[in-house]
Amino acid sequence: MGHWGFDRLRMPPAGPELLLNRRKIVVISNDKALRAASWRSARSWLRILAVVVFPSSLVLAQKAPAYIDPQFKAALSEISAGQIQSDIEKLVSFQTRSTISAQDSASISAGRGVGAAREWIKGQFERYSRDCGGCLEVTTDTFDQPVSERVPEPVGITDVFAVLKGTDPTDTKRIVLVTGHYDSRNSDPLDKTGFAPGANDDGSGTAVSLECARVLSKLKFPGTIIFLTVAGEEQGLYGSKHVAELAKAQGWQIEAVLNNEDRTLKLCAFFPKVFLTA
Repeated sequence: MGHWGFDRLRMPPAGPELLLNRRKIVVISNDKALRAASWRSARSWLRILAVVVFPSSLVLAQKAPAYIDPQFKAALSEISAGQIQSDIEKLVSFQTRSTISAQDSASISAGRGVGAAREWIKGQFERYSRDCGGCLEVTTDTFDQPVSERVPEPVGITDVFAVLKGTDPTDTKRIVLVTGHYDSRNSDPLDKTGFAPGANDDGSGTAVSLECARVLSKLKFPGTIIFLTVAGEEQGLYGSKHVAELAKAQGWQIEAVLNNEDRTLKLCAFFPKVFLTA
């Protein structure tokens, strides 16, 4: 579990509570919806909590804070479990999102395969950007993956980015990554045509990343948030590896990474940088 043991997550009457190595971190909210939230929504909100950890945005302490930043409360109130479910169902509808599945124009038009899923995700990010007056820079990054154990022939793998630039000239170089992988597989990693819905792994994580982009793009933060969906995970973590190499080559100042994998919360951290994965 990394350097911090994740001992317990529960929902007390006041709000979500984390116990890390027997040290309590509590977030207090009077919002009735938060207090009545399902475990599913609580986990999603805790992901939002991690994303907005900028110096002026949120107070986390061993004792219950007396103040919660209004932006944080606004973000919590905007999270839609229905939207997350709808996004997961849409991802399932592509039947397979295997990295080695079809990406040709006919398959994309037919709504089947990883290419169709990629184009839909890109379209969602672009829609959220239009809704916020172009605040998101939406791009794709495609690279060629050579033959490997789970890649029988060379294939193009595409990562989809939506960048919410920070508003502070000094802090904008500080980056938080919110990521999930949009590819899927069934029991045979070389099956590129069989049904591989991937609702949990990792349609759920991709949907949470999309929902974070939808909600947080309406707000302003001093640092930069990059909403990212990668492919190639099930074939060998290729999409994530490509992003890591890109970040290293370009000298990204990454403060935290929020990796949404199967939507179950774990905490792996090393001070002062934070890595959250599910």
